[in-house]
Amino acid sequence: MQLKATQQFEASVQAFDAKGNPAALEDPKWAVSPPELGVFVADPTDGAKGTFLAGATGSGQLGFLADGIVGEGVSVIAAQLEITVIAGDAVSVTINAGAVTDQPAGGAKAAGASAQHAAGSPAKFRRQ
Repeated sequence: MQLKATQQFEASVQAFDAKGNPAALEDPKWAVSPPELGVFVADPTDGAKGTFLAGATGSGQLGFLADGIVGEGVSVIAAQLEITVIAGDAVSVTINAGAVTDQPAGGAKAAGASAQHAAGSPAKFRRQ
């Protein structure tokens, strides 16, 4: 599963017995590894589903485990989903200035002429 850091998705699990029949689970638990990858918010009325909200970029897993035996006894059953969070769409830009240095011979006039010539004309910004 790949999603942007600004996105989320719904997830759910369904358990089955040895013959493929739907089976109940007890004590469901979800985990995100590494934790900075995002947050899983389990549905308060049904712990077998919830929403994953992406966090930091990177790769990891959404993990689920529960008790497969309803009532007495414990049989841990688990599943994992591989997740990759990528950067969202660009919404801002920063100009980073380099170190201040002396101008070459000819000064700003010579440097400005070559910069204008390389660009074709002075920069004009248009919002698209």
